[in-house]
Amino acid sequence: MTDVSIRFNKTEMGQLMYADQDSNRKEFGTDYLAALAFWGKFKNEKAAEDKAIEIIKITEKELGDVVLAHVNGSGDYVAVRFKKSGNAGSVFINKGFVDHVLDIPGSTQHQKHLRLKRTLLPTSKNSAATHNKIPEIKQALCENCQMSYPAHLSACPICTGA
Repeated sequence: MTDVSIRFNKTEMGQLMYADQDSNRKEFGTDYLAALAFWGKFKNEKAAEDKAIEIIKITEKELGDVVLAHVNGSGDYVAVRFKKSGNAGSVFINKGFVDHVLDIPGSTQHQKHLRLKRTLLPTSKNSAATHNKIPEIKQALCENCQMSYPAHLSACPICTGA
């Protein structure tokens, strides 16, 4: 990873986003777990929190120890800065996704900030496990052999040899 000094000041709407200079931010030193707890967006989303922590740990291996974790002034995200990331954040944890500077398996190119990658978090609202759940197969009981079989079949496959 060569270029990790990132500063994204204005979005298309003119709002500050991912700017490292935020006078109202709440800093937690190197304790990113405390920053996540203070932020509080993952109270009922353990899988999302675990994935965000995994991304922090992957980034830490590449860019060195965490030097600062903070919640931005408006409480939209948690930013984490690393030893080799200079004076800019490298991981930005949001409610449904994490933006980061490393190319992590499963991440995609961020649409607006070409230097960032995005990983979607497994929340209860967007979880693939929730949306791709296999429907339960209704069962019927064979009156002859007393074995259960899928109800959509016309007869018991054990007794009829189907």
